[in-house]
Amino acid sequence: MPYYGSGTEMIAQREIRDAAWDWLSIPRNADGIRTYVDRWTARMAALSTIEGGRPFRDDP
Repeated sequence: MPYYGSGTEMIAQREIRDAAWDWLSIPRNADGIRTYVDRWTARMAALSTIEGGRPFRDDP
């Protein structure tokens, strides 16, 4: 499980809020949804981790 340090809860709350805001503001069509998914896939992959943590999608 990834470990983001003492700011884990703050980071999670920010990411959830931003994802919800983005979801509510995207165009409701295939391009809008694709853009949303691509943006959030990249954003989650870019989160730094410590102690060798990895995003959950990479876990075996």
